[in-house]
Amino acid sequence: MNVRRRLAPAPLQSVVRYFSEREGALGNSMLVGATAARPDHLLEIYLAEPYATKDATGSVAEAPTMTMLGPQVDRRVSIVLGGDILTFTVAFQPAGLHVLFGLSAEALVDREASALHVSRLAAQLLHDRLRRATSFEERVAAAESWVAARLADSAPPDAVAHAATILARAGGRVPIRELAGRAGLSPRQFTRRFRSQVGVAPKLYARILRLDWVMKQRLATPQASWTELAHAAGYADQAHLIRDTRALCDAAPQRFFGSWACVQA
Repeated sequence: MNVRRRLAPAPLQSVVRYFSEREGALGNSMLVGATAARPDHLLEIYLAEPYATKDATGSVAEAPTMTMLGPQVDRRVSIVLGGDILTFTVAFQPAGLHVLFGLSAEALVDREASALHVSRLAAQLLHDRLRRATSFEERVAAAESWVAARLADSAPPDAVAHAATILARAGGRVPIRELAGRAGLSPRQFTRRFRSQVGVAPKLYARILRLDWVMKQRLATPQASWTELAHAAGYADQAHLIRDTRALCDAAPQRFFGSWACVQA
């Protein structure tokens, strides 16, 4: 599997983190990996075979051609990959989809939605441009132009959106009361507006971010122990990491990581 990634240029970084592309040919083989407790807000465009998801009952559902994804909290599914793969992804800041489309992000939690149903004209325009492009660089340029046009017609990110981005960049390691204070809101007001823009309450989002950071660090540095990663992430001890992994992924860290890692490369 070949994965390319490009950080968003400075003018777009208030709403987009990066653009990426995954390309591969699995033929008749199938690759199945776990996904749960994910903080990402994504727009995925399948230019070859779409992904599919398999739930706990074994039921398989194919993703829409253009899919909007919000945070995953309680949804226990596996990603199923097969055939020819060419998937272009726009990874948003925590409130980026809300800013660009006026969405209540709570509608995207634990589910995927067809981008064509959310904003048909805008989504179709991007889809057509990406299909005409012949390289990753051309697809990134098309996506950047599309996001810039959407951003020019949107209200700028507010203090809650900025606070959510700060929390994400810190891997969940910023006190929520501090973020509410920076936004000039009471904790109750901050939580209500955060849920609308990000999809989940800030404390839960911080837990997911922290666990996601641990898993990605383990992938990048396999020699690191779970205890070392737990302390680096701000957990009191490894037992607290295990508790979060069981609560958010239905498995101990090592068991979940083995299935999760196979679809990350």
